[in-house]
Amino acid sequence: MEQIKAAIAGIVAQLQSLLQMTPVTADEHSGAAPDDPIKALLQAIADKPDGRMNKLAVHQLARELGIPRENLAKLYKEVPHLLETEKSDRVITDAGRAAISAG
Repeated sequence: MEQIKAAIAGIVAQLQSLLQMTPVTADEHSGAAPDDPIKALLQAIADKPDGRMNKLAVHQLARELGIPRENLAKLYKEVPHLLETEKSDRVITDAGRAAISAG
């Protein structure tokens, strides 16, 4: 029973965090579908205070940008990491910031 309570408390905390956030949409940054959705996602995160965004907002934006889950997961796994996890937030790394300006 304690595990269920803890799980529900975690879900409630995530929902409260989402309610306090300003929504980010794919067209906020370019006005149209971006040529490089990964860079658009990284830029959206970089534009947030401290380069961090709630994980649920990151996943929602990735869906709006048409980024498959597998490609999103690579941002955390490839070396160097472009994104890192910090509790319920996703944080852009220095390598992630460099990827925005590359190309």
